[in-house]
Amino acid sequence: MGDMSRHACFVVLALLLVSGCAREAPKAPLTHTFESPMAAAQAVLDGFAREDLSALQTLALTEQEFREHVWPELPVSRPERNMPFEYVWGQTAQRSDHSLRQTYARYRGEPFTLVGVEFEGETTDYPTFSVSRRTVLVVTNAEGAEERLRLFGSLLRQGDRYKVYSYVVSD
Repeated sequence: MGDMSRHACFVVLALLLVSGCAREAPKAPLTHTFESPMAAAQAVLDGFAREDLSALQTLALTEQEFREHVWPELPVSRPERNMPFEYVWGQTAQRSDHSLRQTYARYRGEPFTLVGVEFEGETTDYPTFSVSRRTVLVVTNAEGAEERLRLFGSLLRQGDRYKVYSYVVSD
């Protein structure tokens, strides 16, 4: 084998070794997660009761979390769909924030007691997470009457942890 052939083999071998060693950087863990749907719902109720819009906003998926944990597994992220991440995230974030502000204006300062959490919509399973839709909080109000509230739209479950997916509440 000539010097050129040995050099080419060395380059190919080096590239194979480097590509084999290259690993995807670990994903940052989701923040503001809870051990159960009840705990997540209670955190949302607490934010409304304290009139803490900022705290409520921190409970939903962030752009980084959506990019790292959710986007790669969504069918819309496939290249043939030709949907840019920025567009999908922008629509999701804008709708979530708008819905939260409307719900906040209506329920802020209300002292509800959580009785249960139900999902009236479907649950979609993805490889590393699931999303349960149309979340309903069963609560009692200050007068002791039971109510069914839609304060956020979906709940994400990853492993044994739960997080508010978004505040989009649609009928």
